[in-house]
Amino acid sequence: MKRKGDDDTLEQIDRKREKRRLICMQIDDYIEEIKLPSAGRCKLEALAEFVKNAIYAAKEAEVAFKMDDLEELHLGKIRFPLSLPFGLELSSVKSSCDCRWIHPDKIEILGSWRVGHQTKMEPVLDLIIIIPQNYFGSRDYLNFAYFVKRAHYICQVARILIKTGISVKFGLDHFDRLKPLLFVSNEDGSENDGFLRIHFAPPRGFTKISRFRPENNNLRPSFCSLHFGSLGIDTPTPVYNSKILIDMLREEIESKHEAFFREKPIFLKAFIMIRSWMLQRGFIQRIDNFSDLLLASWLMYINLQEVSFAQASVFDIIIGFFSSIISTNWKESRLSLCDNDALYSQFSSHYDFVFLDHTGYLNLAASLSVTTMEQIRAAATDAITKMNTFSEFDHLFVNSHPFTSVFDQYIRIRLPQLYLQNTFQKMCSAECVSTCNDLLFLFKRKLIPLLKEGLSDRIVNFDFLVSDQQVTMWDVCVEREKSTMHEVVLLIGFRLSTKWNNLLTRGPPAKSSDAVHFRQFWGDICELRKFPDNAICEAVVWGSSNVAVLICQHILQRHLRLEASNVEERTLRMEEILPNAMDRYSTIGRAYDKLSQILRMVQDLPLLITNIHPVSAYLRRTAPFPPLSTNAVIEKHSASIKDSVALPLSHISPPYLPTVKVQITMEQSGKWGDELGAIARLKTAFYIELSKILREKYSMQAIPFDDHLIIHFNTVVFRLVIAYPKEVHIMRKLNSDKTGIPKDSTASKLKELEVILEPQLAALLHR
Repeated sequence: MKRKGDDDTLEQIDRKREKRRLICMQIDDYIEEIKLPSAGRCKLEALAEFVKNAIYAAKEAEVAFKMDDLEELHLGKIRFPLSLPFGLELSSVKSSCDCRWIHPDKIEILGSWRVGHQTKMEPVLDLIIIIPQNYFGSRDYLNFAYFVKRAHYICQVARILIKTGISVKFGLDHFDRLKPLLFVSNEDGSENDGFLRIHFAPPRGFTKISRFRPENNNLRPSFCSLHFGSLGIDTPTPVYNSKILIDMLREEIESKHEAFFREKPIFLKAFIMIRSWMLQRGFIQRIDNFSDLLLASWLMYINLQEVSFAQASVFDIIIGFFSSIISTNWKESRLSLCDNDALYSQFSSHYDFVFLDHTGYLNLAASLSVTTMEQIRAAATDAITKMNTFSEFDHLFVNSHPFTSVFDQYIRIRLPQLYLQNTFQKMCSAECVSTCNDLLFLFKRKLIPLLKEGLSDRIVNFDFLVSDQQVTMWDVCVEREKSTMHEVVLLIGFRLSTKWNNLLTRGPPAKSSDAVHFRQFWGDICELRKFPDNAICEAVVWGSSNVAVLICQHILQRHLRLEASNVEERTLRMEEILPNAMDRYSTIGRAYDKLSQILRMVQDLPLLITNIHPVSAYLRRTAPFPPLSTNAVIEKHSASIKDSVALPLSHISPPYLPTVKVQITMEQSGKWGDELGAIARLKTAFYIELSKILREKYSMQAIPFDDHLIIHFNTVVFRLVIAYPKEVHIMRKLNSDKTGIPKDSTASKLKELEVILEPQLAALLHR
C-alpha cells in the first residue's frame, strides 16, 4: 500500500526537477543573450584571414641582425616591447643564431574561438603564430634568449601589419612583462567591435619538454646579477620554465579542450556560466588567477571523475564544479590529467597548488594563489546555496562584485621600490631567480602565511588587490610606459570574525613546545599571563581596538623588515563617498531640532504636545540618500513661480520629494473618545489648527491633510503625524470574540508598530 509520505516525497522530487529545468532554461536564455553574434564573429574571422594573408605575403629577410640591434625596428617606427628583469641589457643575451624575418610555420585560430564561448563583453579572437624552429638557436631556452627573440619576431609581424593600415598594439600575456602579444583591430572599428589577440609560440620540437622540469635550472643566477653569485647552477627555476613551456603546449592544450567541448556541448554551457561567475568576482582578470586553461582543464578532470555527469544538465555540472572546488584537497590529491605524475613532488615544493596537464610537465595551476583559491571557495559555497533560487541568478552571474565592496576592513601597504630592490630582494635571492625578479609576487607569497598565523582567529579570510595591475595596451610606435612610481601599493581586504577586535592574543601554555615558536613569531611584545581557567600562557596585549592594523604593522616590521609607517587602514568613510549627503543630513537634523523647539512652545492647542519622535530613517541617517533641498527640486524652466511657490507646468510631472516623518503625541484626555472614526476626525482638526498657528505665529509653510500635516521648514519637508496609543487597545477590543477578550488583528499589529514600537525604537537609537 502506498503511503502518503511517499506521495509527498515524489511531489517534492518533481518540484525540484521542474525548478532545475526552469533554471536551465534561464541559463540558455542568458547564454543566448550574451554570446557574440554571428556578424561579429564573421568580422573577426575575416580580419584574422586578412592578417594571415598579409604575414605570409611579406618577403623573408635575407640579412640577419643581432638581438641588441634595434635600429631597423626604429626605422620602421616600431619600439621594442620587452625590458629584461634585473636591469639586464639586450647585449647580455646570447644566441647561436641571429634574428631574421622568416615566415611562420603556422598561423591558426585557437580552439577556444572555434568552440564559440566568446561573449559580447569579451569579443576577442585568439590567433597563434608558430615561430619556425630554425629561427631559434639550440639553447635559446636559457637566460632569456627565447623571450628576446620572440619579442623581435613580434616586432617584425607588427611592422608588416602596420603597412596594411589596420590598428596594431602591443599588450601583455596576462601581466607577464616577458611575454608581449599583438592586439589587432580594424582601423575604423572600436574595441566593442572586437579585436585579434595574437599569441606567439615556438614549435613543439623547440626543445625536449623534460628540460622544463620544476627542478631544472634554465636561468643562471650569475647571469642575472653578481649579487646571486653564491647560488649555483642547480638553483631550480620552475616559474621561468613554465613561462616557456606554456607557449610550447598552448595550441595542443586548446585542441584538447576543443575536442572535449565539441563532444560534450553541455560542458561548454557550464564553462560559459562559470566563467561569467568568475569574471564578475575578478577571479580571472587577476595575476594570480583561475585561468581559462585551468577552468577548461578542470571541467575535463571532474568529467573523468564523476560518472554521474554522463546524463547531467548544465545545472548539475555547475553545481558539480562548485562542489569540487569546495571539497577537493589540492595539496594532497595529486591532481593530474596524465597517467604519469612522477614530477608531482617537484611541483608541490614550488607551487601552492598543482594540477598537471596531459604531459605531466606543466602545472596548469601555477599562477593560482592561496588567497585566490580561498575567495573562490567562499564564493562557491555561497553559490551552491543560491543556485536553486531564481531571484539570485543576477547576483551569481550578472552583477559585479568588486574587491572594494566585499570585505569588512581594508589595509593599505606601501612598498617603496628602494625597499623591494634592496632590503626584500636580499631576503629571497633564490626565489628572485626562479620568478624572474617578480618581487611583488614573492612579497605576497611570504606575507600570506604570516597574516594567517597572526590573524588566525580574527579573520575568516583575506585577499590582495594591486592597484596598477590592469590589462593595458600600448601603441607599437611608442615606448611602453615604465613604472615611474616610487612605490607599489598593495591593498588587503579582511573578512572579520567575531573576535576581530579582541585586545588579547592568547598563545600556548608557557612550558609547551609551541611556546618557543610563539615567542619567535611575536618577539619582545610577548608576555606571560594567567587566564581565568588558571592556565599560564604566552600572550600579546594590544593597546588599541584597531588590532588588525597593529598586528599587520608588527608582522611586517618583524618578519619582512618593512617600517610600520607603510601600513595603514583604508576605511570607506561615508563623508568621503557622499560628502553632499553628510551636509544634507546635518541640515535636516538642525531643521528637526528647531521644529521640535517650536512645537514644544505651542500653547494654543486644546491639548499640549507631550512627545516628539524622530521616526524617519532620514533623521537616523540610515537612508543612503537624503531628500534634496527644496531649493533644488524644480528648475525654473519647468515651473511657474507664484508668491515664492514653484508650481509645476501642466505638461510636466511634479517632482517627487520624500518627506521626513515626525510623530507627536498629545497629553492624555478623556475627550478623545473610543470611536476610531471620531479620533481620526479629531486628529484632522488638530492638523488644521496647528497649521494655522505655525503659519500665523512662526511664518512657516504648513498644509493640513486628513491624516497628516505637511510642514516646509528650512528647505526640508516634514510630515507630522499624531499618534494616539489607545487606538491599539480599541482595535483589539473591536476584534474580540464572544468572550469579550481583546484579540490582535493585522490592523492592530500595524497600528502598534506605528504608534508604540516605532517611537520606542527611535528613542533608543537617538540616545
